[in-house]
Amino acid sequence: MLTANSTYYTMKNDTSTYNLDEILAPKQQPAVEAIVEQPKPYVNWDEILTEWSYRCPKGYPTVVDGVFTEREEVVILNEILEERGLNSIRLPEAANSYDPNVADKILSSPAFTDLVNIQNKKQGTPTKAKISYLLYSDIKDKDRATKSDEIVKAFLKNTPKGLSQVAATTIERERGKKNIVIKANGYTYEFILKVYKETGTDTDVKEGFSVLLGYFPDALDRLDYNNVKDAAKKMKNYLGSNKTNITGLPASVVSKMIAFLTKVLNTQDRKTLKTYADFLNQSISHGNTFGLFFEKNEDFYIERGDLFNEIRSAGARISGYPADKWCPGDVYFIKNGSEATAIDPILQQIESVNKSSPPADRAAAIAKLNSLFSPTYSYKVSDKTPIVAVSLKMADAQAGKLKSGLEEFSTVNTDYNLDKTELSYTQDIYIKRIKELQKNIQSYIGQEKQTKFTWKPFDAQQFVKDNPTMSKDALEVLRFKYAAYKALHFICTKVAKKPTDVDTALLGLVSFGLGLVEAKVESTYINPPFFKVIANADGSAMIKPQFFKPGSQVSLIPLSGNMKQQPEIVITDSQKFKGLVIDMAVAVGDDVYDISATFRPNGSTQLTIELQKAHLR
Repeated sequence: MLTANSTYYTMKNDTSTYNLDEILAPKQQPAVEAIVEQPKPYVNWDEILTEWSYRCPKGYPTVVDGVFTEREEVVILNEILEERGLNSIRLPEAANSYDPNVADKILSSPAFTDLVNIQNKKQGTPTKAKISYLLYSDIKDKDRATKSDEIVKAFLKNTPKGLSQVAATTIERERGKKNIVIKANGYTYEFILKVYKETGTDTDVKEGFSVLLGYFPDALDRLDYNNVKDAAKKMKNYLGSNKTNITGLPASVVSKMIAFLTKVLNTQDRKTLKTYADFLNQSISHGNTFGLFFEKNEDFYIERGDLFNEIRSAGARISGYPADKWCPGDVYFIKNGSEATAIDPILQQIESVNKSSPPADRAAAIAKLNSLFSPTYSYKVSDKTPIVAVSLKMADAQAGKLKSGLEEFSTVNTDYNLDKTELSYTQDIYIKRIKELQKNIQSYIGQEKQTKFTWKPFDAQQFVKDNPTMSKDALEVLRFKYAAYKALHFICTKVAKKPTDVDTALLGLVSFGLGLVEAKVESTYINPPFFKVIANADGSAMIKPQFFKPGSQVSLIPLSGNMKQQPEIVITDSQKFKGLVIDMAVAVGDDVYDISATFRPNGSTQLTIELQKAHLR
């Protein structure tokens, strides 16, 4: 596993040290002329490396002589970097110990060309005699494993001429995700069959359309498969004629949006067109909600470009938290002219302050930066607070991730994740450990006096009786039940300050997921005020965006709404679910939220913890 010291990392059982800023940074050409060096954006490598380790099949990435060598692992890293708006890194150089003609023969065989409608093909990185390819197919995600098996059978039945020593099989790297392994001419070729998401969009596209539709001159009615192409054509023409002149939208984002609209215009399938329409309706809803702001504040513009990134980098650098935890705003509304008169002067005053600075300096810097943010949305904004931060959510979006909120309480991520030994436990060991953790957790929540805990624990012995053959899927239930209890036990023992504070610890974790990091530097809260705009599926505006202010009073209240009753936390721990669900009701200022936090598999070997629901009553 990886251990961290600033941006320098070491591998377990390896005394070498690797500088991630050097390994991951894009290679630059020497400057031709002297330039003024700009402050580097704050990058939380601890968070990135932790997330990367979670997603790697073996629980940590492979480093050989200071280089990340496994292509699949680097592909995962690039996905994480892109999710955070960072540049991806170059994939490892290809070795010469393979025959590209053999690979081409395999890919051009009927097994691939007939059974997989390949949209895009990328040559992967061979490691020694192994070579991996990514195949982006139009199959559905649920059919991926079956399709891989079909390809192997077809390939063995009709092997291309010119290949010798041929063998083919599938290997399950993750549950339900089989890779195709073909041996030919002494080499092993691995094919990763990934689903090509025709309607897939990245964060730039999602938030870009919300920005666009805040400016767009033509009113758009609710879209469906009949009229979505007309709307797409109008938006594409508008973007094409204003490609470098849309405030808050960098040209690179505009290019992605134009590519998306081109896909819409080229699509004939009604179901796919409806999916596009449903997505764009939510951007229309965001745009309509923006319109409510601009009715009162005409001298503002929407910003999601360089100034946005500069402000976020400053907040992350000083607070020591990821930018989206310092301020969850996905876009900023900025008052025209305030850049020179208010924002830039403060950014210059605080440019030398970072998380290693004296606490008094950090507190003063955070207070200055946060003073720029307005607590007003639906009315005229004061000139003294020229920034309005807006967090954008889709109608059915997950509320927030919670697991990274555990990092500050741990020394290594296996404090709350499964280590290699735990991943390989037998049925009997899982049952023994589950019972031990259940007993310990019960002893903690049983001491709570202010909050009522309701929990009917998973019955491991009954589960074994119901599953006498203990299939692979049944063993996974035990594994992820154990993982959920381990994480919950960590919250009880490490996050809670004392045994009677488990409710407070869970409430703090929920606050973290909502974007309310209750951390302070000295007496200053790190969060600025921000608003959350949740899209309506029909394209209508959200009349009252949700307001979150620093130091908002967050408290547990009764689930029933009857304030005479005790606050209650309900743990749902069913016999079949691979994890558990925690429900509670939370008051944030004057607003009340129904909360569901899930502890569940993240698609590989580890558990994820997230706010599955945070509905405003």
